[in-house]
Amino acid sequence: AEVQQWPRIPVWPSWAGGRVIPMGLPDADPFLLVAHHKHWFDPRDPLRKPFKAFGKALSLPYVDVEGFPMHPHRGFDILTYVLDGSDGFRHRDSLGGSQTYAGGSAQWMRTGAGAMHEEFWETRDDRRTSIELFQIWINLPAAQKFDPPSIRYLGADFAAPWKERVDGET
Repeated sequence: AEVQQWPRIPVWPSWAGGRVIPMGLPDADPFLLVAHHKHWFDPRDPLRKPFKAFGKALSLPYVDVEGFPMHPHRGFDILTYVLDGSDGFRHRDSLGGSQTYAGGSAQWMRTGAGAMHEEFWETRDDRRTSIELFQIWINLPAAQKFDPPSIRYLGADFAAPWKERVDGET
């Protein structure tokens, strides 16, 4: 299948490689989108506050808050996998859930009939934090588009750990 890669969206710190790269798979139904996120935040970075102020002044979405404020989704699944070594990704949703998950963990969110959620990068005042993750957005079949929304977490820090197999070894 052909992969469509749109222009990378610069995010903080854009000058140091911060990016979101959306990719489409137009002939690979049911996939809607694949996105690669890579960000880092350092409390000592002298450009961080001016960058946030600039984003706020221009009403640029997501720039001044270092994440994605509450927003809706409906009719698809989102699988988010946070790469090993990454700091946390904070999630809160309309189902009453609130969870921070970090490197080696994943979240499977079924939006079904509709869910609101927000996601923010884990930032700290005492040290630099980094996060790299991939998201796959999957269109649900018509019969499942109005299923109740649900969210599940996978990984060693959750009740549903997985183990990778390397050369037949677990």
